[in-house]
Amino acid sequence: MNACPGDLIDTPLMDLKMKAAERTLAAMIKEFDNITATQMNTEDASGSECESEDSLPMMGAGPWPAAQWQNISKQQLTCFVRALPHFLLLNLGFHFSQEELCCCPCSNYGNEWRALFGLTSNHACNRNKPFKPNALIGHLESGGHSGGNVLPQMVCHYLKELYKGFYAGERKRFDHEGLHQAGKLRDEIVEFKRRKMER
Repeated sequence: MNACPGDLIDTPLMDLKMKAAERTLAAMIKEFDNITATQMNTEDASGSECESEDSLPMMGAGPWPAAQWQNISKQQLTCFVRALPHFLLLNLGFHFSQEELCCCPCSNYGNEWRALFGLTSNHACNRNKPFKPNALIGHLESGGHSGGNVLPQMVCHYLKELYKGFYAGERKRFDHEGLHQAGKLRDEIVEFKRRKMER
C-alpha cells in the first residue's frame, strides 16, 4: 500500500525523487565517513577506550566491526535513502495543497514499506499520525525519534533536495512552501504561488 505502484515508477516525479535520493545519499555518506572517522580517532587516542592487543581479532580470525553512526551501518543508510522515493505517504501533502497527507517513514505508516525494502525498524517514530508538509519537516528536525536522529535527518535532507527550487519564477526559483515554517519567507512563496496560479 505504501510502496510505489509499478505504474508510477516512470513518472517525471519519480525521476526527480531518484535524483534527490542520490544527492542525499552522497551527502549522507560523506557525513557518515566524517563522523565514523572522528569516532575511530577518538577511540584510538583514548587509553581507557582502547582494547588491549590481546582482545583484538587475530589476522584472519574475523572481520573488524563495521563502522556505525548511531547504530546505522553504511549499508543500512544506503538502503534506507534509496528506498525513500518509493514511500508515497512521505510527500503526498506537498502536492495536495498542504493537506495532512505526509507520514514519517519511521512511523507505523512505514511498516509495510520498510518490510518490502528489507529495512530494519529499530529507529522507530512514536508519532503515528499524518502531518502537513511543514509540520513533517518540523517533526523530522525536532529530534523526537526514540532510536536516534540519523534516519529523520536523512529524510529531511531528501525532502529539501526534492523540493528546493520547486517553483520557477522570472527572477528566482522558490522552494516549496512545505519546506518552511510560518514566516516572511513562507508568505512570499505562498503569494508567488497564488499569483502564478492566477495567470
